[in-house]
Amino acid sequence: MISGSLDSNVWSLVLSIIFVLAWLDTFHLGARQDPNSNKVLPSWVTITIAGLSLGLLVITRPLTALGVSLPFFLHGMVLLWRGNGRVRRHVLAVGAIALLVGSLFLAWQFAVTGNAFTNPYTLWWSFDRIGFGPGIGLEPAGTLYNSESTMPI
Repeated sequence: MISGSLDSNVWSLVLSIIFVLAWLDTFHLGARQDPNSNKVLPSWVTITIAGLSLGLLVITRPLTALGVSLPFFLHGMVLLWRGNGRVRRHVLAVGAIALLVGSLFLAWQFAVTGNAFTNPYTLWWSFDRIGFGPGIGLEPAGTLYNSESTMPI
């Protein structure tokens, strides 16, 4: 089987790229254009796409979403501080949409596992948890020796 059939890595990459492109189109490419110009996509479309893709990324891979969104969160804070009213509304709209969709994370886990706080991965692989060390992952406990022995030199 190929990675895209069972793994969420490819889907997460697609959502990340869509979010980044929609954000850039909303706040960089679109901001430089005249509001009355014939832009290909209106800003409400790029705002909605950015918010939905980030929210879906939260549901799919929450820690990946945290890592992807952190620089854009900081950029959004700068835009809130320095931007005009239109830009501020756009930043808040992206955040609100992402928050609304991302807040379904616990409901999704409840629907899949019967418990909102149970990671679905742990239903099949008890070792598939966040962290390092004994009992996490298929390999023996993470030590400096184990990491050096698996590194290609």
